[in-house]
Amino acid sequence: MSGKKDVPAVPLIVDLDGTLTRTDTTYELLILFLKKFPLTGWLRVLLWRKRGLAKMKAQLVAHVGERFDETTLPYTTALLESPVYAEAEHRVLVSGAQRDVVENVAKHVGDFESFVGTGEGRNLTSRTKADYLVATYPDGFDYIGNSSEDLSVWKKARKSYAVNATSSVLEKAKSENISLEVLVPRFPQRASFIKEMRLHQWAKNTLLFVVPALNLAALTPLAILGLLGIFVAFGLVASATYVLNDLLDLQEDRKHHSKSKRPLAAGVLDVKNGIIGTVGLFVIGMALALLINPGVSLLILIYAAVSLSYSLYFKRLVILDAIVLAFLFCWRILVGGVVIGQSANEWFMTAVGAFFLSLAFGKRCIELERRRTIDAKGPDVQMLGRGYVGRDLPVVMSLGIVSGLIAPVIVLIYVFLSGSSIVNHITSASALAVLLCYWISRFWILVNRGAVHDDPIIFALKDKVSFILLVAMAVILVVEQAT
Repeated sequence: MSGKKDVPAVPLIVDLDGTLTRTDTTYELLILFLKKFPLTGWLRVLLWRKRGLAKMKAQLVAHVGERFDETTLPYTTALLESPVYAEAEHRVLVSGAQRDVVENVAKHVGDFESFVGTGEGRNLTSRTKADYLVATYPDGFDYIGNSSEDLSVWKKARKSYAVNATSSVLEKAKSENISLEVLVPRFPQRASFIKEMRLHQWAKNTLLFVVPALNLAALTPLAILGLLGIFVAFGLVASATYVLNDLLDLQEDRKHHSKSKRPLAAGVLDVKNGIIGTVGLFVIGMALALLINPGVSLLILIYAAVSLSYSLYFKRLVILDAIVLAFLFCWRILVGGVVIGQSANEWFMTAVGAFFLSLAFGKRCIELERRRTIDAKGPDVQMLGRGYVGRDLPVVMSLGIVSGLIAPVIVLIYVFLSGSSIVNHITSASALAVLLCYWISRFWILVNRGAVHDDPIIFALKDKVSFILLVAMAVILVVEQAT
């Protein structure tokens, strides 16, 4: 008998937020709460925060914990597959996240022999976490973390590992003589945020130029500069609404076949940076609009308010969601007219509204078909975050086709009855109506075949036939104004 005692394996302590998963569960719970209580939520959160972070986290879980889905979180796969994690004999999940959240994640991952989280008035972060681990594991522990709050823990750990850590955290650790091994590098946040802005969607803002294009004689160099400035301002505010919408829809987007790849849903972009970026885009966009045209800035603010209302409420209401989307498209056209001091004819705007209502219904048909036949089979399956069910597809398609074909009819009525000076030849008006009718009919045939991208606008931008038809209609309008 050797007299030597077996040395117990040192436990591997793993952090949750930003480490095991590439998101912050507390921020996500906060977003869920504010989404549920958009008017009074901020005040309640501030009151809870005054009573301590532990109290705030507990209240958030109590109010919206049932809506939080730990199974779809963007887990750091590279960490789970790393030798340090895979070969550890004892793994413990210790996090500043609320205890119930930590428990659910630990059970879902299934690799941890125990777990500890924030609870009972103790916010388990920074020095509090370090003191807890030293007291619980006096023989030592290894630690995997990601943030500046983990510096206190890394100092006490036998071996320290970093996952998704920022360059500033790594530099701070180095300055404090912490020997830190980087297991998983951080995704570049700037590039991820630019992708999250969906700059390709700025193509929708070219609608600002519709009324100016129909009134070329009224354009001056100063008006053109103003239009370009408002285009940028509108784009920044619109991008802010896109990022905010993705923040509000994180739970649903992670279950979607394509939206799950967006930077926020995939965890490539931090939720905190998403929030900061949203505020930044909105402030810069509104400031630019105020500088160029204070009156137009109010119209952009109305757009942002309606867009936010859509994200919080209208998108879940059958039919009304499509109407609001069509309104947001038409609003861009109205804003462009205001910039140059011109208004669009009511008949023209009605035709445009019918056209975009058709596209909105088309988007819903595409999502319904995919959800009904691919994501989950059955006529009663409900769209994620929407009010539609699978059996609604034929009705929605009928509404889309009818509203789309109304548009060219209204174009003809507009020309024949409004005394328009833009298109006053029957041949030109008929050609516009025929081209528009052809595009709409072809669009709906392709929708029925499942050949259209999730977003009809993206389809129109990439489709060669659509481009040719658009150029043809633009040529007709220019020629009409020149003659």
